[in-house]
Amino acid sequence: MMRAPGDVDTFLNKAAEAVADGRTGDARTLIRRALMLNPDHPGANLRWAIELMETPRQARYHLRRAAELGHGDPAIEYQVACVLLELGDVDGAHHLARRAHRHIEGEFRLLPGLVNLAGRLAHAEGDDAAAEHALGIAFAMEPEMAWHGRTLAQFLIAQERFAEALGVVHAALRHTPDDPVLLKFQARLTRTPLAV
Repeated sequence: MMRAPGDVDTFLNKAAEAVADGRTGDARTLIRRALMLNPDHPGANLRWAIELMETPRQARYHLRRAAELGHGDPAIEYQVACVLLELGDVDGAHHLARRAHRHIEGEFRLLPGLVNLAGRLAHAEGDDAAAEHALGIAFAMEPEMAWHGRTLAQFLIAQERFAEALGVVHAALRHTPDDPVLLKFQARLTRTPLAV
């Protein structure tokens, strides 16, 4: 019996729910099923690549597939760029981030993430001024997303600007008071002599 094309997205949505519930094994199984159902689905290739992060060669294969199949889709291109950066491929991430930016038409719900990515790329390339500027903009655009606060605070901690990092952490915790990483940063920074 043939499955409806929407089943791939259904499997991926159920996988996201499983991750949110802490059922990583179930999520992996659902993502594998989605990919088996449609090996040419860019989102399934992307999600499977994330599952394969501990085997970078295999992950890169599926990231290339996702980027090829999702050409013109800025959401896929942006997400692939993020994973490439996690794998240490700064050039590949930069290329796809630029490509995603070119493909945006109208409103783009992931724009704060793309700005955050630009900041992380600038930092990886040694341009700390551009990195701080972009990370600050991303946090201002979407302060309710804890990872923007985390990324900016982590950048400031690396610069040993502890007082500023603590300010960012406090601002981020107003939106996401239970975020474990932000709480860890707060505990660490309150024990650190703050540089002014």
